[in-house]
Amino acid sequence: MKPVALLSLVMLFTPLLSQASLGGVESSVQQDQVDFHDSKTNFYRHPTYHIHEITHDRLAIREFVTLDGKVFAVAWKGPAHPDLSAILGAHFQDYKTAMEQSRGQRRGRAPVSAHSNGLRIEVGGHIRSIYGRVWIPNLLPGGFDLSEIQ
Repeated sequence: MKPVALLSLVMLFTPLLSQASLGGVESSVQQDQVDFHDSKTNFYRHPTYHIHEITHDRLAIREFVTLDGKVFAVAWKGPAHPDLSAILGAHFQDYKTAMEQSRGQRRGRAPVSAHSNGLRIEVGGHIRSIYGRVWIPNLLPGGFDLSEIQ
């Protein structure tokens, strides 16, 4: 691979490595927006939570934050998964465990719904169109509608 092409790939995917992690603080989400070069960011304010959205090269990542600054949910949609170890942080091992346990229950290409140690997971899609959402139920704001996590 030519050095220029390799450098382009590194620059393209480096921002995906610095996502705020689930259960982390809002300031790390704001740093992600600075780190994402050539990306579009949006901020949505709701009465009991905020959404930080970062889109880059057809990948959209939405981070849901409580009013006291905790990331309580993360959702993504795009041609591939983002760096889940980065966006799930300390919860990544729980994610892996839940996904491994659900393998025997999955039928074909059906979406996966799993849970592990207080973490809820839904993942699905097909080649070049993948979506997922992960949340911590005990951090959800009062009256929060799970359908908002998308």
